[in-house]
Amino acid sequence: MGENFILLKRLLIDNQKFSEQLCLDSNVIQSNIEAIACTNQQTMILADHRDQTFSIYNYNAELYSVVGDDYNRLDIEHVHSYLQSVDKSIIARYIDIVNEQFLSNHSDEKQYTYFTISHSWNTIKFDYAVLFKIIPYLYTSDMKLQATLCIIEPVLHAGCPILKRYHALDSKVEVYSNSIKDFIDEEDVELSSVECEVIRMSGKGWKEQEIADSLSISFSTLKRMKVGIFDKLKVKSISEAIFVAFKKGCI
Repeated sequence: MGENFILLKRLLIDNQKFSEQLCLDSNVIQSNIEAIACTNQQTMILADHRDQTFSIYNYNAELYSVVGDDYNRLDIEHVHSYLQSVDKSIIARYIDIVNEQFLSNHSDEKQYTYFTISHSWNTIKFDYAVLFKIIPYLYTSDMKLQATLCIIEPVLHAGCPILKRYHALDSKVEVYSNSIKDFIDEEDVELSSVECEVIRMSGKGWKEQEIADSLSISFSTLKRMKVGIFDKLKVKSISEAIFVAFKKGCI
């Protein structure tokens, strides 16, 4: 699968001890996943932690222009070769965080928690964004994680990689904050309608004082709001904010 595929190979966890009689046969797992991928037209990667194997099921035609149309192979070496080194290190760290979460949470609720990593595949020829949906597919009866499922989907995304945690039982969504090294509520990092309007007006060439007057806020409040926008979108300029917000569908 190539050296650049090492990012997704990090999904494999190699420090668990399994009791053979408590595990489901790997061939059964693989057959089940391929049937699901084929039926739902999805692209999936199965990481079997007991056997330390990595299986690919590529049935999402929306991805074929990027990853090829081989049902059991992903041609993404050329894509990952264009990833910025900083993005590679962020994605690798996020996968490690996901694995730590799967192993450290000893409650039954961990079976209903999954993660996503959104990031961009930017090459000379195309600008493409994908989401890795990482699901704890199978726990043994003694709560060892036998298999992880990673579903790859196209997504609207721009900017640096983003890690999210989903709680299926209560529909709660959290975003990983690199500043505090923990997950925070997604609502704390989503753009408000007023912030989206600030970006939209900026994109139309409005001056800051004109924006403040139109929104009936003080100039200093607008300045503080822009700092918050930059922090939420992980950008350093209004031009970057306009681009990222547009790619996210916010404006």
